[in-house]
Amino acid sequence: MACSGSTSPASSSRSSSRSRTVAQFTTDFTADCVEYCPLSGHQDLFVCATYQLDEDTQERKGRIYLGSHPSNPLADASNSSSSSLSASSGIHIEQTLDMSGVFDVKWNDFGWIACALADSSTVVHKLHTTSPATSPATSSTSRRRAQLSEHAIYTLRSELAAESCALSVDWTTRPSSAPRLSRTERCSSFSSSSSSSVPESSKSCCGSSSESCEGSSTMHAPLESESHSCSADQLAVSYANGSLAVFDLGAAERTASLSEWTAHDFETWIVAYDYWTPAVVYSGSDDTFFRGWDLRCGPGRTFSKRHDMGITTIHCHPHNSHLLAVGSYDEQVRIWDKRNMREAVATVGTGGGVWRLKWHPQDPSLLLSASMRGGFHVLRFDGVSSDADEAKENTHLQGDNPDELLRILHSYGSPHDVQKLAYGVDWCAASGSHLIGCCSFYDRLFSLWQYV
Repeated sequence: MACSGSTSPASSSRSSSRSRTVAQFTTDFTADCVEYCPLSGHQDLFVCATYQLDEDTQERKGRIYLGSHPSNPLADASNSSSSSLSASSGIHIEQTLDMSGVFDVKWNDFGWIACALADSSTVVHKLHTTSPATSPATSSTSRRRAQLSEHAIYTLRSELAAESCALSVDWTTRPSSAPRLSRTERCSSFSSSSSSSVPESSKSCCGSSSESCEGSSTMHAPLESESHSCSADQLAVSYANGSLAVFDLGAAERTASLSEWTAHDFETWIVAYDYWTPAVVYSGSDDTFFRGWDLRCGPGRTFSKRHDMGITTIHCHPHNSHLLAVGSYDEQVRIWDKRNMREAVATVGTGGGVWRLKWHPQDPSLLLSASMRGGFHVLRFDGVSSDADEAKENTHLQGDNPDELLRILHSYGSPHDVQKLAYGVDWCAASGSHLIGCCSFYDRLFSLWQYV
């Protein structure tokens, strides 16, 4: 796996943390991913994924855990005979599946989970659940059962990255808690939203040579093209050789890539769809570049921004069509506004290389960070209105100092603990009690925690 960046103390923006551990379990291999299921009624389900290099055989092993817990485990504990949860209580492991080492996992919003693997493949498993049933004889209610398909329903490989680890994966489908667009709206939203804010002189850049876009300061509007259709079944994968591939599971040849290309010179740690414009993907690499790609233009590069160190995570805001959160080994979280890519609108240091960022599925101001040696953080971004309707369309920068827009609210874990490396983190949308699932690498620990 990636190693952390420097371990300088976090920015003075850190707030005193009031967080508590709710429950924990230990994985068999080193843990690196956590993703909660977005399906309504199943948002207490999560996948924790692992990666382990066998030093003797050099085999990269992996295992995923499908787990669940009560939506409000502390309340459940207070109503039981026990006054508090023990370290392992409250979490039920529904299933484990063995596979090659797992670098990334992502659910789509109809119950499929894609896993980017060290053997260069990306496998897709489907969730199956049974509803709780009440026995007429005893009046007892059985618990819901949840299982992933034992065998992958799809196995995807890129010809360009046949010998290269798959590092990251993302779906076109938006989180189910975010407002949905029809297929027609999804395919046309970019040109309609961008044309009013992008100068005509910039629009010809999409589809041009890679060097001509270097240093571009604006997200360029795409050329009209029928070469790429928008499908809810599409997913993008990034690879260790710097390439990207896009697959369409709704196409006739479902396991063949729609397109694949060399996007970076070194490991492409992250690929992320623009949830508002699914013909656009973003990538970040060890070559320090954060780039945008329009799949209708070749793919054509729409911008290229250089950071101080490698780019490790990108997440498109689920409620605001203009905002992107980007993390890097340089320990900084940056918020970008797609309407003006000249510079980030807000930046904060987290004390460790930022491996994962996750916007909150309901609260547009909250952002989660897994910051390697710096631990886990809840960040607040005040540059987006808390009004849900306004947040869908507008960015409201409040104050003249960008450093005041983004700050750390809460932290979890001891910074610079040599036994921990904060890698996987996600919000539990099933609860209104600020539950967060996370995993740390070297101590092989999944933790469910809560901030107040």
